[in-house]
Amino acid sequence: MSKQFRKALVVAAVMGVAASGVSGTASAYVYGFAHLVANSFTITPNPGTSLGTASQITFTFTENNTVTVGGVGTVTTTAACFGSAVPGSSTCGAGPVLDASPAQIGISLGNNVFTQQPRVGTFERADMVLNTAQLVTGTPSSFETVKEGNLSTNTIAQGSSTLQSNTTLQISFTTTGGGLTVNFLADPFLEAAISEAFCTICLSQANVGATFTLTNNATGGSINWAPNGFVVAGDCSVSIPGAACAELNDGGAFNVSLNHTTGIGSNGDVIYDPSGVVLAPYTISISGLPAGAYSLTLAATASNNLVRQAVPEPLSLALVGIGLLGMGVNLRRRGNHA
Repeated sequence: MSKQFRKALVVAAVMGVAASGVSGTASAYVYGFAHLVANSFTITPNPGTSLGTASQITFTFTENNTVTVGGVGTVTTTAACFGSAVPGSSTCGAGPVLDASPAQIGISLGNNVFTQQPRVGTFERADMVLNTAQLVTGTPSSFETVKEGNLSTNTIAQGSSTLQSNTTLQISFTTTGGGLTVNFLADPFLEAAISEAFCTICLSQANVGATFTLTNNATGGSINWAPNGFVVAGDCSVSIPGAACAELNDGGAFNVSLNHTTGIGSNGDVIYDPSGVVLAPYTISISGLPAGAYSLTLAATASNNLVRQAVPEPLSLALVGIGLLGMGVNLRRRGNHA
């Protein structure tokens, strides 16, 4: 074997390994996407029930976007506002009501970009906007949130985008027992995808969650609802004596759950999108509430968890072996001529 041939063999092996690594990185990924949009959200007192005067109805809204990528760190953005139903008392905006800036690592997008991005590079992002709020703008509440991430390198990543609303109400009534109805439309979209043939550990999870809690401030009793896509008359848990909660809509005919996880641990692409572009209906009717002060807490979250730990590709290992073999032959030749 000539010296020139041995050198060419080693160079070709090294370049082949580099090229193989580049192509593998570009084509392989662990990806997760969670999106939730909701609108037409209203809280309506039942006939004979009052939710209090304007000054007695107070509220706070909080948004929190957080992303983490292993080896890089954590980025968090927040926004909050508060006020009462008295016109002009709120620190919230008019349009949008509340809008935290996006939390991003490895990607740079403008505010309120809710569309899916190309699965290129390693990145994590979270964003949310509260467009309208019934107690602030007088129009039904609406919001949109997104959580998206992609891993093209061996690392872990996670993040979440959360909206929480806390409203205090002074419930009174002229009939026997007070009540209210919570009604809204929503559409979740989840996707978990892996394209990596040589993983020792690969995982993608995309999640959405939505919960509603009405608490009696004097007794601590509460009514809790987590829409799961199936209408069950008593699907709300009730610990307020004499009160009742009836679930009237929970995802409509599509059985769309607002508390769902889509995950995958090997090559593939899994999507949760039961209703397509249609927003599904959700309704509960609460009755039999004793008069007094209450707190209504609404929380909505989009999140993901990603893990990518890939072993070297067989082609890369083979090329490394060839390169080392060529160098070994060269060293032996030199030893024999010493």
